[in-house]
Amino acid sequence: MISKLIKKFYNEDVEDFCTRLLYFFNTIDSFFIFAGV
Repeated sequence: MISKLIKKFYNEDVEDFCTRLLYFFNTIDSFFIFAGV
């Protein structure tokens, strides 16, 4: 199952994956900022 996930991510565009990752972390940062306020 893990190898299937790795292959799935490997077949994805690296740029697209990085964009999703950055968006994900930006969402977490925004959440903590709002939670802090």
